[in-house]
Amino acid sequence: MGLFDKFFGKRPTTSEDYSRRAEAYLEKGAYELAIADFGKALELAPEDAVARHNLYQAYLDRGIANGESGAYDLAIADFTEAIRLKPDHADPIFNRGIAHRDKGSYDEALADFTRASELDPENTEAHANRAFIHTERGNARCSGGNYDLALVDYGEAIRVAPGDPTAHFNRGTAYLKKGNHDAAIADFTEAIRLDPQQAEAYANRGNAHESKGDDERALADYDAALRLDPGDLVARFNRGRVCHRMGQYETAIADFSEAIRLQSALRQAQHLAQTYKARAAAYRAIGDTNKAGEDEMSARNGERRSG
Repeated sequence: MGLFDKFFGKRPTTSEDYSRRAEAYLEKGAYELAIADFGKALELAPEDAVARHNLYQAYLDRGIANGESGAYDLAIADFTEAIRLKPDHADPIFNRGIAHRDKGSYDEALADFTRASELDPENTEAHANRAFIHTERGNARCSGGNYDLALVDYGEAIRVAPGDPTAHFNRGTAYLKKGNHDAAIADFTEAIRLDPQQAEAYANRGNAHESKGDDERALADYDAALRLDPGDLVARFNRGRVCHRMGQYETAIADFSEAIRLQSALRQAQHLAQTYKARAAAYRAIGDTNKAGEDEMSARNGERRSG
């Protein structure tokens, strides 16, 4: 005896019969059987709004299940069918955007999230995902050296989610790599305002100030970064470099020594030689030629090993 026979005592012949059996299938998660029966119900009664809605819901539910299992192409196909049935409903468009996003198809995902936002302006997740896609695409472009296009994406991410400190930080990083230090400083400052605990924003703003020749502001930012994250190697080395230029040799030596300790623990041999050279220069500045010579020897040995 079939599932419909078991529940209802007869095989389906009408649109209502097919819909009832499809609902039973749907409750058991038998999406393909449910979709086939909802489709048959709609075929028998094309104007039946309930049958159309049920078929739509079945495609939507199966799409969500496919997406959660990682079958993104199947999910996209299901959501597309749901959209065909109800083109002005935001849910299947939003969920198709999620499937495109998880698949890595950012352009298609962005189009779906944008449309979902237009249909449902209160859908905060659609707005957040638009910002996320712009950020991810911007990161990929920035990593590839395409800073101008990255800046466009980061700008869109900020427009969609102006209170997101990460978007400002990312755009500041792109400006920094592009050499636009004033714009970088402005974005890092906004990122810090939105999230005062973001150590990397202080470190990057310090880098921008240092690149402009403003060692005092750079030092203040490196100090702040290291208070929040004492293990920040870049901030540690950069602060040592600034202190050396400012004549604060003992502080520079302390920073380079800590950087050497951290680099050794992390086995970053490729950076150790540079740090030994920097500490050697600081030792020479205070007249300690013995320790300077030892560091210069360590730097040469490191270069041979990494070469």
